[in-house]
Amino acid sequence: MQLYHTYTSDRRLLVLVENVWSEAQVRPLVPAGGHSALLLTSRRQLLALDGAYRLDLRVLAPDDAVRLLAEICGADRIHAEIQSARLIAGLCGSLPLALRIVGMRLAAPPQPSLAWVVRRLLDEQRRLAELNIGDRGVRAAYMVSYERLDEEVRLELVHTEAATLEESGTTSRVAFPALRGPDCMVYCQTICATTKSMPM
Repeated sequence: MQLYHTYTSDRRLLVLVENVWSEAQVRPLVPAGGHSALLLTSRRQLLALDGAYRLDLRVLAPDDAVRLLAEICGADRIHAEIQSARLIAGLCGSLPLALRIVGMRLAAPPQPSLAWVVRRLLDEQRRLAELNIGDRGVRAAYMVSYERLDEEVRLELVHTEAATLEESGTTSRVAFPALRGPDCMVYCQTICATTKSMPM
């Protein structure tokens, strides 16, 4: 690290580090001197980093999600099936990674119709499988965070996902983890930080 700090001490650099999990990972990478900057991406807030400016990136607005699809697979195709395009954006949760994957599938031969893609995405059992192309996939992005969770939080997340939803008239009931007080708050913050950008 001494070589890194020597190198960055008198240069103007922008150092980019993606998918940061903890503050400890990046503290040694803060450039020496005041001429360079460190840009991080993370699914966590990294609140213990001193002097950091935080920008919370939300999912795309519906119109922006459709526009991203148009940039990848062609505006004419999107405009020809605009309702299907809006459905795809919604089924992808307006998540850029998911939209890019779908867009690349639409652009590749034999260039399936948007309506055909909608039908496949509507199948919740295979949606994650559809949101995968080559070495890129929503499932892999999700697992990066899931695999780093504490075992207790993993189990609670699994239980929450498996909770049964009962509908009766206009009321619904869902089983939530049996946590109370500070433990419940920590659990909720962890789950939200991990899954807030996921489309599923």
